[in-house]
Amino acid sequence: MSDTTAKVADSVFRDLVVPWSRLEAFAHGPASPWVSEISDDNTPVEFSATLSPAGSRCECFFEPQSESQSLAGHRHSALKMHEELMLHYGADLGRFRLVQDLFTPPDTQGPFALWSAVVFAEGKAPSFKAYFNPQARGVGNAVALVEEGCGASA
Repeated sequence: MSDTTAKVADSVFRDLVVPWSRLEAFAHGPASPWVSEISDDNTPVEFSATLSPAGSRCECFFEPQSESQSLAGHRHSALKMHEELMLHYGADLGRFRLVQDLFTPPDTQGPFALWSAVVFAEGKAPSFKAYFNPQARGVGNAVALVEEGCGASA
């Protein structure tokens, strides 16, 4: 990765994740009291690298955190962060908004509210992804919710 790409990656990563370090929940160390399923060690951040002659990339998956360390609080933080991605980085939220209300109800259920990722690739602007929880309206409604979401985004 070139110095320019690395500097952009560092800046974007800090913009997205460092605000969590200011939360009281993190005052005594980097480990989150929230048991996140996004990573093997249950921290709310996971990294992935793809190395290829065609081009390498680094992807950072994360679960936006909140002071309350609750599903409702994390939902609020994640939705706010997606708005910031649009404002600060020009992220296109068109498809996200088609299914946002389906997968992020105020009474979200399941193991997580909303996961996100940022992808850094040489010579390209950072790109962003959202990972919705199919259990957001309860385990018994997961299949129907995914089917409805697929229909809404078509």
